[in-house]
Amino acid sequence: MKTKYILFFVLFILFSITSAAKAAVAINEIAWMGTTADYNDEWVELYNDGSEAVDLSGWSLEANDGQPKINLTGTISANSYFLLERTDDNSVPGITADQIYSGSLGNSGEYLQLKDKNGTVIDELNFISGWPGGDNITKQTMERTATGWQTSLDPDGTPKAPNSSGTIQETKSTMEQPATPTPSTENKPPIASAGDNIIAFIDEEITFDGSKSYDPDGNDLTYEWNFGEGGTKNDIIVTRKYSYPGTYLITLVVFDNRYYSSDTITVEIYPKKITINEFLPSPEGKDEEEEWVVPQNTLT
Repeated sequence: MKTKYILFFVLFILFSITSAAKAAVAINEIAWMGTTADYNDEWVELYNDGSEAVDLSGWSLEANDGQPKINLTGTISANSYFLLERTDDNSVPGITADQIYSGSLGNSGEYLQLKDKNGTVIDELNFISGWPGGDNITKQTMERTATGWQTSLDPDGTPKAPNSSGTIQETKSTMEQPATPTPSTENKPPIASAGDNIIAFIDEEITFDGSKSYDPDGNDLTYEWNFGEGGTKNDIIVTRKYSYPGTYLITLVVFDNRYYSSDTITVEIYPKKITINEFLPSPEGKDEEEEWVVPQNTLT
């Protein structure tokens, strides 16, 4: 009987040592506000502070509202970083992304969960009421520290490198109990509204109306429209014509002198076609003899 207890004790010790050596992957730095080059250049950095590499196949990083939802692939080495760049590999110039993803982070905060292939939550950030770090004006990132989160001291953040406060050595207990942000009484981000999706024809004048955008604090807003083909305008209501058929992604960015917010719609442009140019529906006399229609061929 004593031998069995000794064997059990030895196995327990070995299991404990093995478990302690397993890698702990965490969300380490977030550029939720984009960069000084482009507010769309968002990126997220993971960090493995364990002594073993981790295969991220089947893992996911997702917001509770489903935007973004990233199905992770690849491997993160021991004591190494894993860089996720939005849309393309230009979000962090000069540093190769480990994975490209789509979908944007909300400027007013998110609830993010990092899950392993079994769906177990490995790390989570409950910041739905507001990001505890990062600056939307200077574009400084939000980075993890040993006690919580802060705005990076580096103007460009520290992608795939130790954070500005030093290398993060988080314990699992710390990661499983993310800091709860204190409700903020500061300026709230504005709400952008670009209107509804539009269908039009080549050379047809289209009106874009951003007047449903607003600021919760009542601050004045500035507006910037990006028309998806290189052109921009700055006003609440603007007009535009398109010379070529296709689908265009229109983005409205509003700014309250501290925070940005954006909204997007699509414009479907079709070739010109034959239209009714003029008609007489109710002439004097008999309709079947006096009515007329003038078609116009707008095809070029």
